[in-house]
Amino acid sequence: MKPLTLILYLLLTVVLAVATFVEYAQGTAFVTEHIYHSVPFVVLWGALGVLMIFSLLEKKNFQVWPKILLHLSFVVILAGALTTFLTSRKGMMHLRMGEPTFQYIEGETRMVCNVPFALELDTFYIDYYPGTDAPADYVSVVKIAGPHPQPSDPIPTFPKGEEQNDGQNISLPSLGRDKGEGLLFSISMNNVLDYEGYRFYQSSYDEDGRGTWLSVNYDPWGTGITYAGYVMLLVSMIGMMVHPRGGFHRLLKRVDSTRMKRDKQTDTEYLLMNNEELKSEKGAVPFRFFSFICVSLFMGTTSFAQETKKLSIISVEEAQEKREMQVIYHDRVVPLNTLARDFVRKLYGKDSFSGLTPEQILLSWQRFPDEWAYVPAIRIKSGELRAKLGIEGEYARMIDLFEYDKLTTYKLRHIMREASVAADESGKPSPLQKAVTETDEKVALVMMLQNGTLVRPLPTDGSVEPLGEAELKAELLYNRIPFTKILFMFNLTMGMVFLLLRIPQDPPPYPSQGRGVKCFARHFTLSPWRRSGWGPSALLLLSFLFALTGYLLRWYIGGRIPLSNGYETMLFLALCIMAFALLMARRFRPAIPFGFLLSGFTLLVAYLGQMNPQITPLMPVLVSPWLSLHVSVIMMAYALFAFILLNGVWALCVPREAERLMTYSRLMLYPAVFLLTAGIFIGAVWANVSWGRYWGWDPKEVWALITMLIYALPLHAASLSWFRRPRFFHAYLIVAFLAVLITYFGVNFFLGGMHSYA
Repeated sequence: MKPLTLILYLLLTVVLAVATFVEYAQGTAFVTEHIYHSVPFVVLWGALGVLMIFSLLEKKNFQVWPKILLHLSFVVILAGALTTFLTSRKGMMHLRMGEPTFQYIEGETRMVCNVPFALELDTFYIDYYPGTDAPADYVSVVKIAGPHPQPSDPIPTFPKGEEQNDGQNISLPSLGRDKGEGLLFSISMNNVLDYEGYRFYQSSYDEDGRGTWLSVNYDPWGTGITYAGYVMLLVSMIGMMVHPRGGFHRLLKRVDSTRMKRDKQTDTEYLLMNNEELKSEKGAVPFRFFSFICVSLFMGTTSFAQETKKLSIISVEEAQEKREMQVIYHDRVVPLNTLARDFVRKLYGKDSFSGLTPEQILLSWQRFPDEWAYVPAIRIKSGELRAKLGIEGEYARMIDLFEYDKLTTYKLRHIMREASVAADESGKPSPLQKAVTETDEKVALVMMLQNGTLVRPLPTDGSVEPLGEAELKAELLYNRIPFTKILFMFNLTMGMVFLLLRIPQDPPPYPSQGRGVKCFARHFTLSPWRRSGWGPSALLLLSFLFALTGYLLRWYIGGRIPLSNGYETMLFLALCIMAFALLMARRFRPAIPFGFLLSGFTLLVAYLGQMNPQITPLMPVLVSPWLSLHVSVIMMAYALFAFILLNGVWALCVPREAERLMTYSRLMLYPAVFLLTAGIFIGAVWANVSWGRYWGWDPKEVWALITMLIYALPLHAASLSWFRRPRFFHAYLIVAFLAVLITYFGVNFFLGGMHSYA
C-alpha cells in the first residue's frame, strides 16, 4: 500500500467518523450539504479508487485473481455510487383519490418534476395485526395511465375482498385491467412499483386515509453498476477463502504445521499443582478467587420487605387460575402471565417482590388500587428526581407522585416544566427530563391498569384467533425459565475458571495425586475433546444448546426470527460466539474459555440493559427476509471480532505466545472482515428495496463502513510492515474493537439515526 494511498485511506476514515458527530450537533441537512455531497468528499473517494487501481497494476501479481477482483469490485461500487450521485433523481409524490398526477417534488432542489405517465390513488388502507391497533403494513393501490399502459413488472400481491380503513369497510377491486382505463398495483412497505425506470415506495399517508405519499426514485444506471460491484465483491470474497495461493489458505497451512510441531513436543510447563502445592498459599489463592466469583455471580438479591398485614392480596390459587387467561398485549395474543411479568418488571425493575407472583401483584393492584397506592413499588433510579419528590430510598409510592392535600395535582408535571425551562440550548433532554419521562410511563401503566385498558381479554366475536395449546405452554415455559440470567452467570463463571486455571495440553499422569485429580486432568483440559478430554467443550456445548432452546422458543412464540431489536441481536451474538468457539476449539486451545467469557459478557449486557425484551410484532418496514440475513451476517462478524479482541489481550499478557496468536487472529480476521462487508452491502440492497436508496449516510451505515476500513488494514501486512510485528498487531486490533462498540452501542444510544431501533 503506497504512502499516499494510506494517507487518503486514513483521512477518509477520520472524515467519516467526524461527520457522524457533526451530524449529531448540526443536523442531517448540514452534514449532507457540507460533507457527504461536497466536491472534496467526492474527489477523496475518487482519488482513493484511482490509486487502488494503480497499486494493483504496479504489483503485477495476477495469479491470485480473487485479490484483484476484490479491489476492482470496490472501484466498480464507487463508480456506481458516483453515477447515482450525478444522474439519479429522487423526490416525493402526493396522491389523492380520484386525482391523477404526473408531478413529484425533487428532494434537494424542491423543484417540481414530471414523470412520463399518470398515477392515481384508487385506495389506501392500513393492514393491522389481528385484534390490535398496530400497523402491519401500509398499502396504496394506484392506477397507472399513460402512453405505455402495460407495466413491465406487475405486483399481484394486493389482497382481495374487504379491508378496514379507519373503521370503515370498503370494497377493493382485484388487481388487473380496470375497464380499459389502466392497471391497478399495490405499493406497500418492501413492495415496490417499478415502471418505466421509476421506482415508487410507500412513504407516508394523509390522516383522512384518502391520500398517500410515495417516494420516487429514478436511477437508470447507477443501481445496476453498483449491484454488479456487489456481485464481484461476493465472488472475490469466496475466492479469497478457497484460493490455494490466498492469504487465508496459507494461514491454515501454517496453523496445521505449527500444531503438528507442538504435538510432538513434551509440555514442560504444568499449572496443575500437586497436593502440597494445593495446600500452599500460592496454590490456594486462585481457588479462593473462584469461590468469590461464584458466590458473587450466583447470589440473589434480597426481596423488598413489605408490610402486608393490612394489604389486600388475592390468593395464589386465584392467580394461578388466571395466569393462562389470554389477553391482547403489545399487539399480540399472550397469556396473562406475560403481561403481569412485564408490568412488575417495568414498575419495580424485577420480576416480583415480597414473594408475590406477578399475577398476584397485577390483579391485586387492579382490584384494590387504593391500598396498593401506598406500596413503594415504583422504582426511580434518578437521585435528583427522588430528592425533588422527597423520597427516601429507591422506590416510590403512587401517592408520593401527587400532592398530599389534593391528589389531582401531579408532581411530575411541575418537575418536568421546571426541567424544560432549565434545559440547555441544544434541545437535548436532560437526565432529569429523561427520569421524569420514564417515571411518567410507569404511572401511565398503573392508570391504564386501574382504568381497565391494560388488560384486554380476547373479543368474544371470534375476530382474534386465540393461542393454541402448544403456543400457550411454550410461552409459559419461556417466561418461567430466566435463560439469559442463568446463561450469563454460568458462562462467566466457567470462562474465568478455565481461563485462569490454564490447564496444559496433554497432561501426563500424576502418580502422586489422587484419583479425582487425575480424572480432572484427563477430562477438563483446554485442548480439543477428541484428543485430551471432553470437559470444557461439553460444558460449552450444553450452554449453547440451552441458549439455543431459549432462542428457538422466542422464535416460535413471536412467529419471526428474533433479530429486530438490541436484546434479540445480543442473544444471537452470544449464540454465534459459542458456535465459533466450539468450531475453533480443535485448532485454537483458548477458544473454549474465550467462548464462555465473551458469550457471558454479551448476555450480561443484554440482561442488565433489558434492551426491549418484550416480544412484539415487527414494524412494517422490518417485515422483510433481508432483515434476518443482514443482521445475522453482521452479528457473526462481531463475534469473530470479539474473539480477536480477547486473543489480543491474551497475547499481550503472554508475550511468548504473541506470534502464534497473531496467526490465529489473522485467520479469524479474513472471515470477520468478509462477513462484515457482506452484511453492509446486504443492508444496502435492503435499503434500496425499502426506501429507494442503497446508501443514505445514516450514522450506523457510516460507522459500519468505518469498522470495515479499520479492520481491513491488518489484511495488508505485506504492504504495511507494522502489522507484521505481533505486539503492534494485537494492540491495534484491541483498540479497533472500539469501532464495533460505537457501531452497535454508540449509534443506538448516542448518535441516533434510522437504525437506532436496533
